[in-house]
Amino acid sequence: DELVENKIDEGIENILIETFFDCRNLSEVTLPSSLKKIYTAAFLSCHSLSKIDFPGRMIDQASMILTLRGAVIS
Repeated sequence: DELVENKIDEGIENILIETFFDCRNLSEVTLPSSLKKIYTAAFLSCHSLSKIDFPGRMIDQASMILTLRGAVIS
């Protein structure tokens, strides 16, 4: 619950189900260009998540994650 910001290492291809579940203080995540898939509920209950930096090819998936949060997608 103490995690506030996370930069996921290059080479990671998947973010698995509930990887960041209930990380309530997580406000920013940086995704690597190697990322291929974000599984369901990977960011479930991350109430403070307001920004995801990611490769443009994943815009649709990141948008779905943040649509209900009014978060910044860059």
